[in-house]
Amino acid sequence: MLGAGIGLEAPLGVSWVLARAGFSWDQFDTHLFVKQYDGEDPGWDPQGLSPVGNRLQGTVGMGFIIKNVMLEWAYGFDTWKLETKGDAGTLDETHVQQRLLASLSFRF
Repeated sequence: MLGAGIGLEAPLGVSWVLARAGFSWDQFDTHLFVKQYDGEDPGWDPQGLSPVGNRLQGTVGMGFIIKNVMLEWAYGFDTWKLETKGDAGTLDETHVQQRLLASLSFRF
C-alpha cells in the first residue's frame, strides 16, 4: 500500500492559538473486505472487489493553549470508492466518513 500526506500548523496572531490543516492520499487496500448482505451471499466474488479511486482525507482544526492546558477541536473528511464484480453484475459503492474531535490535554 502506498500513501502520502502533508500537514501544516501555524499560530494565529497570538502564540496561544494554533490553526492546523492536513491532507492525505492512500491507495485503498481491499484484501480484508468480505461482502455479506443481510446474511445472504449475493454471489459476489470477494476477489472481484477493486478500488475505483484512491482514499482521500482532509482535516482542519484549531488548538487553544493556556499555560499547561490545551483545548483542541478538529474535523476530518474521508472518501473512497469500491467496485465489486460478480455473477450478479457490478456493484459500485461510494463511501464518505466524517469525524469531529474535541480534546482537552494537560501538559506537565
